[in-house]
Amino acid sequence: MTKAKAILAYIEDGTIGDDPFVQELAAEVERVKNNEKWRGFYMTQRMYIQDERRDERRKATYEKAVKVAKKLLSLGIPLEIVVQASELPLDVVKGLKMG
Repeated sequence: MTKAKAILAYIEDGTIGDDPFVQELAAEVERVKNNEKWRGFYMTQRMYIQDERRDERRKATYEKAVKVAKKLLSLGIPLEIVVQASELPLDVVKGLKMG
């Protein structure tokens, strides 16, 4: 296994294997995990990343709903049905119809 593949395997599923660098990396990760100061920093960063991912998913979901609503409006579907289908607020759908 190449060094890059060994590193990726460790990142993806925690497989350490026999690569010396990956073994050293895993040992350092464990040392950091057991350090209270670093653990707090790590948890803060992890929460930030999770928040960012959640926000990205929300944005993607909203953009998809807008796209669906625009398509339905272009087909002449009544506002009330577009609101139900897209789950967007009525004022947003009205804005899409006007714009």
